[in-house]
Amino acid sequence: MKKKILLAAAIFAACLSVHAQTTKMAATPPMGWNSYNSFGSAVHENEVKANAQYMAKTLKQHGWQYVVVDFLWS
Repeated sequence: MKKKILLAAAIFAACLSVHAQTTKMAATPPMGWNSYNSFGSAVHENEVKANAQYMAKTLKQHGWQYVVVDFLWS
């Protein structure tokens, strides 16, 4: 009985190990700009557009891809 339990535990551990090795991680976390971090709740369209254009011009090549307009989410 103990041999069966040990065998089952060994098979289970081997399966977990194989799964962990095949799971791929992202090279970077999601990278972007959030309006609330810069302007709080007083963000305007021209400010968001200016930051999005700057990101597209200079940061996109480094993996930045998100522009989030955040206005007091609850």
